[in-house]
This record gives sequence, structure tokens and C-alpha cells, in this order.
Amino acid sequence: MEKKGISIQRELSWLQFNERVLLEASDTKNPIISRLHFLGIFSSNLDEFFKVRIASLKRELKGQKKGPGNSENKNPMELIHDRVLELQWEFDRVFNTTQKTLKGLGVHFKNEKQLTPKQQQYIHHYFQEEVRHHIIPFILNKQLPIPPLTDNALYLAVEMTLKPHNKKEYALIEVPTSLSRWVLLPEENQEFHIMFLEDVIRFHLKTIFGSFSLQNIKAYDMKIVRDAEYEIENDFSKSVYDKISKSIQQRSKGEYVRINFDHEISEQLLQLILSKTKIRQIENIIPGGKYHNKRDLLSLPNFGHPEWMFPKHNGTDHPIFNNKKNILDVLMKEDVLLH
Repeated sequence: MEKKGISIQRELSWLQFNERVLLEASDTKNPIISRLHFLGIFSSNLDEFFKVRIASLKRELKGQKKGPGNSENKNPMELIHDRVLELQWEFDRVFNTTQKTLKGLGVHFKNEKQLTPKQQQYIHHYFQEEVRHHIIPFILNKQLPIPPLTDNALYLAVEMTLKPHNKKEYALIEVPTSLSRWVLLPEENQEFHIMFLEDVIRFHLKTIFGSFSLQNIKAYDMKIVRDAEYEIENDFSKSVYDKISKSIQQRSKGEYVRINFDHEISEQLLQLILSKTKIRQIENIIPGGKYHNKRDLLSLPNFGHPEWMFPKHNGTDHPIFNNKKNILDVLMKEDVLLH
């Protein structure tokens, strides 16, 4: 598929590869927790795809001379965007189906509205002791810029309706990465209950914004991905180490190339965030379900059921290196293939 001389076969092929990972997540022959781990791999892969491949493709498109194009054809970014959306909705379908399967096995994903009184008490204590001091909300002001958003971090985009005139206020909360994304609740009836960390924060929104006269408050998952491509300075007075160190540090400051968000977010809040981040191209705006940053599924526990995961394979020593103190002495005599 080409447009104005730019081929996107590599990008479409890469997305097809990641779809293969998604198929492993939907394969009921695989252990149930390992299927969720595959979803985590899919999510992590897609982040890297946007950070590197899409960022590079955007620069390539910008550098091309504009010429007469065929208006009947979609541009390369639109084609990729449509394909990513297809995979995103399939991802959400597989995740929801897998959650239902886990529920039948006695593992329940709880949100902030489904807690029993005992679980509410536990979550309140956990929030006060472990979470509260990590929370630093900042108000979104139309006149003021927002601080640089952390690459690949999860945010809650907060919409507040204030008394008495239904005035709207908006804010962002960065979900702390120093804490586990998973909060295990007390077991009930010998069944496991687990929450997303952001749902713990949602449960305490009125506490966090207690200085406001709140009529209503909602929060939506949101994630930003930055351009991870870096360039090596052409400065011969600096060492290669210095050049690479500086360029890698710049990766956290790259242009915003993708925003993921809960599709139920209000249009006013979404447009405010897009204006602040200067994300304009529709192909960089990816709606989805309630939860994002699902690469954290890779850290989901097995709930005491090792059979719910693929067994770990331990490495095996190569026999030629047995009792050999110096590997280089062996390699001087013959080649050795290691995997």
C-alpha cells in the first residue's frame, strides 16, 4: 500500500505480527493468566510501535514535497489508524471475555462501585497509608500550559461539576508507578478479588478534591506516548558515550505521538487535553475501553494457581563449558552456538 512514494508495508506487517500475539491471548488452550500476559505483551508492543515506527513515519511524511494526490485514497497514517482501532476493539473484547472466564474460576475484578463494606474499609486504609502521598493533581486551565506529561504513564482525566451553577473544572492525576497496578482485596468465600489502582483513586476523588464544592466528579483513563526516536549529534568533540547518553535522555521529551483514552470521556475534556498536548492528527487519537496501559497485565499474579501460567523454563548449561574456567579459551579452539 503506497501513497506518494511511501510504503507502509512494514508497518502493516508489524501490526499483523502483533495481531498474532492477540490471537494467543484469545486461544482458550493457553493457561488463563498467560492469556492475560499475552495481552500485556500486545499492549507493550503497540506502545513501542507508536514511539518508534509511527514517529519515524510522521517525519518521513513531513519531509516529502507536497504534490497532487489521489483524494480517493486514504493517506498512510489513516490506514494505520484504522487497523490499530480494529485491533484495539478486539483487544478489549478479549480482555472482557477473559475476565468473565476468571470470574467463573473465583477471581473477580472489582471497580470502585462494586465494593462490599469490608472491602471499602480496606481500600480506604490502603489509600491513606500507601497511595495518598503519591497523588499530586493539577488543574487544567485554558490559559496556562500543563507540565510535560510522562511518556507511557497512566493518567486520570478528571471532570468536576461544581455547585451551585454547574461550573466545570478539569484536572489530571498521574497514577503512581511506584505502586503495583494491582490491589488485592481481602478474600471472600474463598474467592479472590482484585482492583486496578486507578479505581482505588476513583473511589477517593471526593477526598482528593475536598476543597471544591462538588456536585459530581468523574475520572477517565488516559495515556500519552512520546516520540522515542533519537538523533546522534554530529559533534566530533564529544565522545560516543556522551552523544548517546544525551540523545537517549531526549526520548522522554519527544513530541506526543499518541493518546489513548476512555471513549466515554466528555468531548469538552478531550478537546482541552488535545489543545494542551497539541495532538491534532486524528490518526494519533485512539479511543478504547475504561482501562488503559494494559502492559501491566504482564505482572498479574497467578492467585496461587501455578497451572494458570505457562511453566518457566530454566536454562541449561552447554556441555562444552563444563569445568572450563575461561570461556575465551574454548572459543579460541572452536565456535559454540548458544541460545
